[in-house]
Amino acid sequence: KIAASVSVSKSTVSKYANQIKASGLTYTEIEKTDSAVLEELLCSHIDAKYREIDTDHVITQLANVKYATRQLLYEAYKASDPSSACSYPTFCRQIDKAMKAKAPKEVYTNLERVPGGSMEIDFAGELINWVDKHGKSRKSKLFVATMTFSQKMFACAFDDEKQHSWMQGIVKALEFFGGIPKTLIVDNARSLVMSHKQSRIDYSPILTNLCEYYRINTFACRPRSPKGKNRVENSVLHFYRHVIAPLSMQGPIRAFDLSDLNEQILEKVRQFNERPFTKNRQSSREIEFAAHEKKALASLPILAFEVGSWKYLKVDKGHCIRLTEDCGHRYSVPASHVGKKVSVLKTAENVFIYDIETAVCIGKHKRLLEASGQKTHILPEHLTAKEKHQRLSKDEWAQELIDCGYNESTVVNVLEIKWESDQMNARRFCSCLRRLAKIGSIRLANEALGVALEQKFLSYSFIENFVNMRKKELLMGLDNSDKDQDYRTVEHENIRNNYS
Repeated sequence: KIAASVSVSKSTVSKYANQIKASGLTYTEIEKTDSAVLEELLCSHIDAKYREIDTDHVITQLANVKYATRQLLYEAYKASDPSSACSYPTFCRQIDKAMKAKAPKEVYTNLERVPGGSMEIDFAGELINWVDKHGKSRKSKLFVATMTFSQKMFACAFDDEKQHSWMQGIVKALEFFGGIPKTLIVDNARSLVMSHKQSRIDYSPILTNLCEYYRINTFACRPRSPKGKNRVENSVLHFYRHVIAPLSMQGPIRAFDLSDLNEQILEKVRQFNERPFTKNRQSSREIEFAAHEKKALASLPILAFEVGSWKYLKVDKGHCIRLTEDCGHRYSVPASHVGKKVSVLKTAENVFIYDIETAVCIGKHKRLLEASGQKTHILPEHLTAKEKHQRLSKDEWAQELIDCGYNESTVVNVLEIKWESDQMNARRFCSCLRRLAKIGSIRLANEALGVALEQKFLSYSFIENFVNMRKKELLMGLDNSDKDQDYRTVEHENIRNNYS
């Protein structure tokens, strides 16, 4: 009731009640006591003061005396007059207050961003989880680059954070922006910076070569100082919010391979760059880049910087070289180089093959690393006359078989089915049918192909066995007009029904 009537808390009323009890006064004596005396009695603790602390001396002792602690200095302060000394927490608060007042204030400068002045790069800390075409869960590293003036962003996924991934990321970023800025601001990764001292910075040789090739200056921000590249650090956050999050809304990110994943990422990055700014809805990163920064960038060289390794390989009989470290993929060269040695440059994305004697590039292939699927890759200009004939299209093979005497509708239906399943095996199937028509009877071959289509068993071994069986029937005087033909089966090694 007292707390409610005077509009104070119950704890305040309880505190004053305890002080009255401690004073030994009764309520009758309190009523007769003068207000000034009563106020002095109840509020005397407020005016209690402690002896002043020499904060300058304490701070100097902490800085100069080895192993000196606040506890030791407080005990020295209290020893001279314990009755007037403050408590240890109060002592620490006063020291902190004095040290904060003496500390120099941190001054932040407003950096002036110049169009085309710099590009910041970094690898994001978190991995990207995605599922490939085989249903295997994979994790990839994310490379991010940002133009500091327009804040236009580029992102690309890699399998690792090794040196070649850094170089490929820089090259792809420059190609994405369509020009070269004046300065490249990099992280202090071991792949880029060998040592970062106050007097000098030693960059890795490959980064130095890349920057010399593109005529771009390099600047490494201070170690453990993300504010030195705050634009790209901010872009990493935007990437996870506006790229990875939308792709993950419908479940795990699914991609055919790493290239397909990067295409999905790049599409989302383009949408984000075209997204209006929060405070200026009339502009965006893409608009600012096109209006101010694009024209300030230097032109790219005709050929992009390549990072790779050299080796000598011998061309096999199939006029191809084999890279055993890349799951055995084979890459073609002209047939005239069979049996000769060639020099091979293997980069992250391409395979270049050079003639040793003339140093002329005789083949450029896209590098493949898939463990399954087609392993032999032949360029159209490397095909021999025989290989070109074997690689006829579906319509060309259909016309070829029709010219041999096969039924047109049967051939069209058969090739439609075979081409849908496997084009390489379909071409081999067509080549065998053509050979069968030349060495045997076209009438029997046509009949066998019709039966195979009817039975939906489009195997050349079935067709060949059927033709051989019909030849034996004709020798035995049997014909299709005979009624009892239930015994007819495809020839096999079983003794029964083997009429040989």
